[in-house]
Amino acid sequence: MLAVLRAPVQVLAEAGEIAAALAPGWSAPHRTEIVEVGGVLIVDDSYHASPVSTIAALELLKSLPGRHVAVLGELLELGDEHTLGHCAVGRAAAEAVALPSTTAP
Repeated sequence: MLAVLRAPVQVLAEAGEIAAALAPGWSAPHRTEIVEVGGVLIVDDSYHASPVSTIAALELLKSLPGRHVAVLGELLELGDEHTLGHCAVGRAAAEAVALPSTTAP
């Protein structure tokens, strides 16, 4: 019984350490990265993008001032959700940008 009672206390201590470690934030290259090139803001979400992350990046783009252009590539590894995922991104792009552009192999 002592081991069972001790486990939650250990988890809470670890949770506090985890929260402190994550407080500064985390990012990966090409994961909702905003860069400026020649006066143009670019939202780069090309790192292992999924329909959810791509739609979130489009929503972010839509919230920024100015004309919105999206260059979208194929979302890989979607399995049975391939068609539904691409359709959802296409609908979000049509609502978010003035000029959607797609690329695919």
